[in-house]
Amino acid sequence: MQPSATASQPALRISEINPVKYARDSAVNCADGNYPDSAQIRTLQSQWRGKYPLFGAALATGLLGCSVWPAKKDPYPTGKAAGAPPILVVGTTGDPATPYAGAEALLARIQGSGLLTFDSTEHTAYSKNACIDAAVNAYLLRGTLPRDGKVCAP
Repeated sequence: MQPSATASQPALRISEINPVKYARDSAVNCADGNYPDSAQIRTLQSQWRGKYPLFGAALATGLLGCSVWPAKKDPYPTGKAAGAPPILVVGTTGDPATPYAGAEALLARIQGSGLLTFDSTEHTAYSKNACIDAAVNAYLLRGTLPRDGKVCAP
């Protein structure tokens, strides 16, 4: 268990920051979203400073990294995935980073596939829950989809 942060004991030390993870997450986040340019960010910073005095300006500044991201967006294909074998889609109902509605929308585009639901507020589900692990492993090892409407509780 991590000790709580104090003025003399920060919760996260610089030596604990993983630059590879930071770069990976930045690449994914910048490629997935549409970000304002630096002039728009300056406007947001001013607006958010007034609307959210504690963190608004800093949060707006945090958008700068993706506003100048050099790689072009490469959106994933859309369509019905015609001819694809059944695909298992796993969604977490209260995931703060990947909304459950996205799993439902994906399922609607892939005929003959299945949705496995993790009724939790955690981010992602695999390797966190025995019920999820069993269903995902059965799919990966044998191609077996769980029954329609299967929900796993934490």
